Amino acid sequence: MELRKIFLLIALTLALLTLVDIAISKGFEAVLTKLDDGQFYKIDHTLHHNESDILIVGSSVAESGLNPPVFTDTLGMSCWNGARAEQTVRYFQAVTEEVLERYRPRLVILVVDNGRLQHPIMMNGVLKLKPFAHRDPELSRYLYPDSRFKQLMTRSSLVAYNSTILFFLRPMLTKSREFPIDDLGQYPRYNDYSGEPVRNLDVHVEADPLDSGQIEEHEKLLHAYIDAGVPVAMVTAPYYNPGIDPNPTKDQLNKWANDYPGVIYLDYSNDARFNHRNDYFSEEAHLNYNGSIAFSKSVAHDIKMWIAQHPDWLIR
Repeated sequence: MELRKIFLLIALTLALLTLVDIAISKGFEAVLTKLDDGQFYKIDHTLHHNESDILIVGSSVAESGLNPPVFTDTLGMSCWNGARAEQTVRYFQAVTEEVLERYRPRLVILVVDNGRLQHPIMMNGVLKLKPFAHRDPELSRYLYPDSRFKQLMTRSSLVAYNSTILFFLRPMLTKSREFPIDDLGQYPRYNDYSGEPVRNLDVHVEADPLDSGQIEEHEKLLHAYIDAGVPVAMVTAPYYNPGIDPNPTKDQLNKWANDYPGVIYLDYSNDARFNHRNDYFSEEAHLNYNGSIAFSKSVAHDIKMWIAQHPDWLIR
């Protein structure tokens, strides 16, 4: 009899936790889906709603440095900046898988930071996808690639929203607006860079070797687009007064551009039109709003020239 009571208590507890989990899920989603700005809005829009012709993928350098309206004006195609700060190739892969299940962009602009392929992959940024994992279970493979148990646990709203809900509710708690609809995913920075450059142009620094994990995962990302027939413009953004390093990252990106039809590499990291203009930068590695307009015009122009030479690569 006692054993029966214990099993009944366990069953009631599990049922109660399930109801609480469902209630939390519905409550948070009812609130969050009404947001028209903030990080939850931006990630949700990128994963589930955006169908722009051009999709920008990258980290904070892309998020602040590329202005969607410039690409629309120059190329005549709608554009959404889906880049996210502090993200790496695992995040890009997860977002790409979700996007390509819904639609095929006509063009992807993939911003690869200078030296990115020479450093190990960091996993912490991918956790910003946790609140979406119970709705999109396939995201759990990128969140916890080595733990099937943790992947299953993300089906729970209690787990999915744990440690992230206040972060996503921040737009409701503060007056400042982050990622409003009108900015089309860009996070513009408005200050001018006034700090001292870390390196001078005439300094040569020994480059780190390529990281095999970065190479493997970036190739998987490229193949996801190539296999879907989506052309890719890989871009390295300008840096303020950068050093002229031997750079294996750039060598590898050039190799991929030469090896794969429909892929181009545009390198602006040492572009003299930008890298001495402190009025174009908010800090050494990030363009401010004025810099993003000038940079986006250059990228859009170069892509336009590329498309003119290879019109069959662009998805109609």
